[in-house]
Amino acid sequence: ITRTTMNSKNNDDDVINVVGAGLTGGMVALLLARRGCRVRVLEARPDFRQAAVAESDSEEKRSAIGQLGNAATRSINLALSHRGICALKKAGLFEAVQPSLIPMYGRYMHDRKGNVTFMSYGHEDQCIYSVSRVGLNQLLLDEIERREGCEVIFDTKVERVRDDGTVVTHRGRDVTQGRAEYRGRFTIGADGAFSRVRRSIMHYSRANLNQSYIEHGYKELTIPPDATGDFALPNAEGLHIWPRHEFMLIALPNPDKSFTCTLFAPFETLNKPKTAADVVAFMRDHFPDVLSLMPDLDTEWFQNPASALITVRLSQWVHRDRIVLLGDAAHAVVPFYGQGMNAGFEDALVFDEIFEQLDGDPAKVLPRFAEVRQPIGDALADLSLHNYVEMRSHTAKKAFLLKKVVENQLNKWAPETYIPLYSMVSFTRIPYHEIVERARKQDRVFNWATAALGTALLAGAAKLYCLFRGPKKSTL
Repeated sequence: ITRTTMNSKNNDDDVINVVGAGLTGGMVALLLARRGCRVRVLEARPDFRQAAVAESDSEEKRSAIGQLGNAATRSINLALSHRGICALKKAGLFEAVQPSLIPMYGRYMHDRKGNVTFMSYGHEDQCIYSVSRVGLNQLLLDEIERREGCEVIFDTKVERVRDDGTVVTHRGRDVTQGRAEYRGRFTIGADGAFSRVRRSIMHYSRANLNQSYIEHGYKELTIPPDATGDFALPNAEGLHIWPRHEFMLIALPNPDKSFTCTLFAPFETLNKPKTAADVVAFMRDHFPDVLSLMPDLDTEWFQNPASALITVRLSQWVHRDRIVLLGDAAHAVVPFYGQGMNAGFEDALVFDEIFEQLDGDPAKVLPRFAEVRQPIGDALADLSLHNYVEMRSHTAKKAFLLKKVVENQLNKWAPETYIPLYSMVSFTRIPYHEIVERARKQDRVFNWATAALGTALLAGAAKLYCLFRGPKKSTL
């Protein structure tokens, strides 16, 4: 692909620049391309479709954030739910993706004794899907490149975005080499949690940024197929969880019949084992039913870094009618609701819907998008953090399981009035901030109803007691 130099600016003023060729960037680029827009996608990484990502991950493994800084090396599968599916359908890709999806109808909770309890996500026909991150990303990029007037330029690092939306870039590690500028109608920043585009917006405005790490990180492990080539865990159509209060292990199924496992725990816990024997002892103490299913446990433990989990909250997603942020660049969240990709896809879908409504006028589209979409950022962050406590601790409690059963029953009786929190997040497009408020109201109703039911049961029990006991005899 021919690049312009700093001295010969690219004057394609009708091109929309998208910084970041990950899932969110790929989705918004494709949706706009389907409208006939010319789109240029700029990506800092090499093209992962042409060659394996270089094993120059030594820097990554030494880094305090581990795999967090490189989307290409993060978890190989993700949870796809309703919001993401809506975007895929709008992009015309859902039918292509569907054969590789593995449905997950609920959670399989494993206790320390090996007992397994199932809790459905919703009604019998409701599920989320395990999907390949790399496969989905590749499909998006392939479709973009098939579109006339669209291109994806790899190995192009963004230095900054000018006030007018022009993207200033260079190639490789030497910032003096291969420098180029890319002008356009406007620039979309979808370049992840450590966004260069976001940094530029903050340079031009008084935007407030809150970037926070939680005390827990994660480490990825694998349960390969069994000797027959089948899933080593029974009940492959579900998310497996081993809740241990302060930490947890989860497992998502893959099309090759393996499970990708992720151990979420305090960094102190993740870094404590120093030898293979330490690792085996840790797993035997906390996850004994999994130990025999992980033949490469000791190798993977020390090969895969303990990686950080970050939340990003930003007060301003738009600069004038020239720059806008989507996905993790605007609202990175911890992964415990499985909504990172889905929220990013929904950002792209909402942007596309507003783009159509306002005839593609950046002066109207960008501020309207921020007005509609920005409130979801903090709400999703709070929901995701809360769900970690639910997954690692509450799912091990019988009272929590009973509440979920009651909630699902209430939803069956009054499907429009009472929708469980998880169902609102995963099976609707209700905005996240509205979900938070609605969940608070439903909790008050639930608590009142259970208190009233408890009172009624006690009153009934007292009445039965008096009835069967008979009248108290006089002692006179």
